[in-house]
Amino acid sequence: MDPNNDQPHDAHDRVIKVLFKDTGEAVLRRFLNLDVHLQTKLPTEHIKVKAIARKLSDLVFLATIQGKKACIHIEIQNTIDRNMYRRMLTYGLAIMEEHDLPLFQMVIYAGRRKARFRNYIHHDFGIYRWLYHFPVLDLGGLSRQELLALGEPDLLPLLPLCEREKRRQSPEKFIRECLDMLLGQVRFQGLSLEEKGTLLLRMQILAGSVTEPSWAKKLFDEVMQMFFLEENWVYKEIVEKGMEKGMEKGMEKGMEKGELDTIRANIKKVLKLRFGPLPSEVTSELERETAKQKLDYLLERAVLAASMEEFKSALFSA
Repeated sequence: MDPNNDQPHDAHDRVIKVLFKDTGEAVLRRFLNLDVHLQTKLPTEHIKVKAIARKLSDLVFLATIQGKKACIHIEIQNTIDRNMYRRMLTYGLAIMEEHDLPLFQMVIYAGRRKARFRNYIHHDFGIYRWLYHFPVLDLGGLSRQELLALGEPDLLPLLPLCEREKRRQSPEKFIRECLDMLLGQVRFQGLSLEEKGTLLLRMQILAGSVTEPSWAKKLFDEVMQMFFLEENWVYKEIVEKGMEKGMEKGMEKGMEKGELDTIRANIKKVLKLRFGPLPSEVTSELERETAKQKLDYLLERAVLAASMEEFKSALFSA
């Protein structure tokens, strides 16, 4: 979060924070070897601290760590902040004052440059010593093979954020490789179609945060359409039965239906990730919409809208 702004930089930032909310437990377990279970995301809007005015921390959870009740604060950082240690201390004191529980803090850094900021305070006066420290996970410093070796499906979407220098040399090639790695993993994970689609969608959003968003969207849209088409009953019927008569027409209709179904599925996934369970009227209206151009527009609004009400306004407009 930008220390000079109390809101995320843009819509991508908001979505990325939501994605990390769902991968936070896996990060803590796999990278820090903590026996941790996140239970409830705690609200931060009402935490008032004069030193930070309206600036809010990113993710705060009620959790158990090593079997003990505690709060966990995960800060998502995309830029270098030389005052990071002071901000984290300020946030930490505010959270402990509000919830009166032991606190664990960490920073997940996903910036384009190497993480170079202080993550500790250490004062030694002989008989008095003050030590404050929090871990920093610099995703750009991880290798993709290191991430794959963890065997954690929820962490696969983070692949585009790894190997910062290699990504910088050839961004499009790098993202395609990440996509191939994810597809190679999810096909053998025993995941449901919805779970696989969710992983693809998460990777698309994160890929768009480190490369050209429109290019990433086009690449992943193409892959998602074919991916979902493989599970589409029309496609299976044509391929498995080898129908000759009407094959071309059936394929055309199947692909068209599969494409629209894929866009609808993507819209629902984004909305669920960002705003929680979908209102029944939203689901019904999405199923009734058959114009691809409108559905493409709604997918864009699902990513960019600041609230469910804003999305509904776009959905129900003429």
